[in-house]
Amino acid sequence: MVPRETKPRWTLSWPVRRLTDGYDVLSDDGAAASISGIAGGRPVMATSAGVWSLEKRGRVGWDYALVDANGQEVGAYSGRSWLPGGTISLIDGTKAHLRRSFGPVWKVLIADTHERCVDIRKSRSPGGATLALTIRSVPTTMRDTHLLVLTACAVLLLGDIVAAVPVPGGFG
Repeated sequence: MVPRETKPRWTLSWPVRRLTDGYDVLSDDGAAASISGIAGGRPVMATSAGVWSLEKRGRVGWDYALVDANGQEVGAYSGRSWLPGGTISLIDGTKAHLRRSFGPVWKVLIADTHERCVDIRKSRSPGGATLALTIRSVPTTMRDTHLLVLTACAVLLLGDIVAAVPVPGGFG
């Protein structure tokens, strides 16, 4: 997942690249999905299968509803209060945990089996964050793998703009 290129704006005599609010998920066949609206705190995720958004549920905390283009809730993300990560729940019954691994690596674990299905390595670039995804396995019972992966990515990108919950003792 890479920041979408934006048109450079010219100042004086050289181009200055602006930070992007859009990200493309690239595969061997080109762009497979996109995420936009991170800076506004309402990510919109799009693939050939549809469009979804993460809608904040309350004024504080990390509780989001995953809503489709028709306004129907198809899932949710609930963040953990004191540790990084949270739980993604989809309408098909899938529950997965987003957990920090070592360094800039995050993992997505299926809740029932603790199967590690996706690793996400987050790095910084001049235009925004870059996420490298490694699909480790796709559970056979899961229909909406793309929603799980895109929601995890959107949450990690939101972490750059939403203030973190303070941790007592300065460990965070």
